[in-house]
Amino acid sequence: MNKLSIWILTSEFPPMYGGGISTYCHESGLAWSMCGHRVKVFTRADPAQEGRAVEDIGERYSVIRVPIVAEPAIQNALGFWHLMSYCLADEVVREIRERNDAPDMIEVQDYGALGYFLLKRKLAGCEELVSTKIVVYTHTPVFELVKVNQESSYLFPNYWLGQCEKFCLQAADSVISPSRFLKRHLESYCRDDIKVIPYPFFLGGAVSSAPKPVREPEFDCVYAGRLEYRKGVLQLLAAFKGIWDSGEKVTLHMVGGDTQWVPRRTSMKSYIEKLYSRYIKDGLITFSDAVPPDVLPSVFSSGKVVVIPSIYENFPYVCMQAMGLGNVVLVSASGGQAEMVGGDASCGLVFDWDEPGSFSKQLKRLLRKSSDELVAMGDAARRRISMLCNYERFVERRIDHLNQIGEHSGTARGNYPRVGGREGYGRDQFSGDAGISGKLSVVVPFYNMGRYILESVESIDNSSYPDIEIIIVNDGSDDESSVKVLEQLRKRGGQVKIIDIDNAGLANARNVGARAASGEFLAFLDADDCIESLYYEKCIGLLTRYQNISFVYSWVRYFGESDAVWINFDTEFPYLLAGNMLAAFQVVRRNDFLEFGINDEDMMFGMEDYEAWLRMVSKGCHGVTIPEPLVRYRVRDDSMARQFNRSTVIYMYEQMVKKNNGIYKEYGDELFMLVNANGPGYLWNNPTIAYPPLAYAGSSEGTGEMGDVGFSIGEMMRLKRIVAHPVFSRLIRFALSARLDRWFGVR
Repeated sequence: MNKLSIWILTSEFPPMYGGGISTYCHESGLAWSMCGHRVKVFTRADPAQEGRAVEDIGERYSVIRVPIVAEPAIQNALGFWHLMSYCLADEVVREIRERNDAPDMIEVQDYGALGYFLLKRKLAGCEELVSTKIVVYTHTPVFELVKVNQESSYLFPNYWLGQCEKFCLQAADSVISPSRFLKRHLESYCRDDIKVIPYPFFLGGAVSSAPKPVREPEFDCVYAGRLEYRKGVLQLLAAFKGIWDSGEKVTLHMVGGDTQWVPRRTSMKSYIEKLYSRYIKDGLITFSDAVPPDVLPSVFSSGKVVVIPSIYENFPYVCMQAMGLGNVVLVSASGGQAEMVGGDASCGLVFDWDEPGSFSKQLKRLLRKSSDELVAMGDAARRRISMLCNYERFVERRIDHLNQIGEHSGTARGNYPRVGGREGYGRDQFSGDAGISGKLSVVVPFYNMGRYILESVESIDNSSYPDIEIIIVNDGSDDESSVKVLEQLRKRGGQVKIIDIDNAGLANARNVGARAASGEFLAFLDADDCIESLYYEKCIGLLTRYQNISFVYSWVRYFGESDAVWINFDTEFPYLLAGNMLAAFQVVRRNDFLEFGINDEDMMFGMEDYEAWLRMVSKGCHGVTIPEPLVRYRVRDDSMARQFNRSTVIYMYEQMVKKNNGIYKEYGDELFMLVNANGPGYLWNNPTIAYPPLAYAGSSEGTGEMGDVGFSIGEMMRLKRIVAHPVFSRLIRFALSARLDRWFGVR
């Protein structure tokens, strides 16, 4: 058998983290390396660590701890999880390039969209990733967790993390789930069938044929896990309350860390202690903090039954560990733990929260068993988990799966993956002139921009794309120096063409240039902006590779009065209906623009390009971003956006809704929830961070982790006083005006 090179990307790895993903990644690496394959794990470094660190775990097994640090402008622009994804993708590509040795497979977790930027790079044709299969191993994505834990599904950044997780499930070469339960919940988000391969399991050799030592348990039941709503702790305690109130003194010991229960704005442990104080006082419930893995055996053996009560679970290691140590388990049907136990009741029992009384019935059934019967069940549990999670079987199944990934799976498909929006249908209906194949026409609207246009044209001249015509539409310029600059450009001839028209505004100038263009592809560039040399080549590369893409754009680097980077993402409804993520640099199929994207000249105050792209997307013309700053947007004092005020912006949004009424109605409920959760869309600038951009004092948002970002009434009143301060108001107006000229396509 050929030995493979396997790379694993994870946000969690021992000893910094000890959760399920961390445990899986470590034991998966052990499984691959013990079967003779080479393994590299890429994970985030400790924030206190300086530089990249490499640790050798074994002869064929190493861990690369990557500092989550990018260039300052990008570091400041990306939220916590997207920044980690960006940095890990950079490190992977750098490692391949420097060693000239691509892995056979890169595995990446679903949680936190960790593979987002790696998959975007592969889709864009990154040479270092062409021959490598990228596989997503599901553990439970954020978009599922927030729903189960009764949190808002529409609050940034979790909403956008969820959308990017869905993108990864669409884009991966294949998707694996450890359980049939998780597969059922995620398969509607995937383009291909999800392969079920359970986790491997070692636990230091605990899974063996040796019988479990018999000793008298201290408790009737033990729960080991976080005090989290998803883990079923409230349902568990409600069921126990019924047992206790009937007069039975069954004891429950709960071992694990506390969590914040967002809907109640309190910790789960505090909530439990308040609600069940009488039973705690009577000694029926006891608590212990989380323990290290080597203490778990004694925790499990302290009870007759180990309870796994989750209402949504992937393939929990706590159940594997308990069964592997020969403990009797009582598990809910809502997760992979039920698949571990199986259906014959020989190694544990399964209950269903949807069946009233199911938990109490099964618990009483177990507690009535003799010690010998419980020992026999524990032995059966040990044997079953040894068979189900055998590491050699895990590797064999993974290799078979890797060999079955076809050439037309995931990133190798002819269609670009998409999450929100409609399927394209308009292109086949267009019967006009298709334009000169491969040619790019760059339309530059020009009005008194003589100071800047030569720099803009020079940037086009330096483009690596070979077949370009430049169409400058002179929109009635009356500035003498600008007219002279135009005369210089007229003398160039060749690829530069100048069209003179009466002044009629930016929308009309773009439309005139588009209709005069001869190329298959069309691009717009304002007369004071610039592009990087590879921009057009990369955009047209994507348009050529994927027929379901209509236009392509990139991140934006400011210059002039700012050096920031504005990040953006693929066009997606409902987000695009409220918040623009496009600047006027797009490269578009000319026919699609002429059929669906002609700028509406009624949008006289701006936003005409935003409205046009939105209209195109509503017709099935999909837009894709390249996550690199490949265009340069000039920030200047005399921008027309400085004339904008809140009333004008809201009026323009009203016009957009009137002109695109059907699509706004179609997404009305989702749009309401997004705006209600995050504030008005015209202030959104980056869905990877929280809005409002101030966190609740008790949240973990300041560390970049997911947390509560709500406000109490008192906090809202204090915030209102701060915002009302005249200095703060001036700062907000300046920041808003600086953004509006980019958002709304004005000059």
